[in-house]
Amino acid sequence: MAQEETFGALAIGDACDCPCFSTIDLAKLLGELTDAATYAGLTCIDTRPAKPLTAVFAVRLDGAACSAGDTDCSALAVSFTEDEACQLNPPLPEAPVSLQGIGGTQREACRLHILDAAGSAGLRCQ
Repeated sequence: MAQEETFGALAIGDACDCPCFSTIDLAKLLGELTDAATYAGLTCIDTRPAKPLTAVFAVRLDGAACSAGDTDCSALAVSFTEDEACQLNPPLPEAPVSLQGIGGTQREACRLHILDAAGSAGLRCQ
């Protein structure tokens, strides 16, 4: 049975991939967040299994919005696993991506994208 490949990581069919972001998207975002003149407190968390949440956070020093739908720079790269949702909030001018009701396999793919990108950036997830 063929599987569509229309978003996320290449060579991973849509049913098994994160519909909100790829490792490449997150690597680009983490590169921007390491600018110490603009951002501080870059942190990655991965809480399993009690209340599962995998996320990358930072604080924008000037308080400017991260993207059109945000008022601050928290929840920059997030997989809200307990809510069946994933979210990406890049800095302006890029638009945020948020999706509810993703499946378990896609949820895990979102988590792995975050962990892969964080590891590549030398960021340990606690």
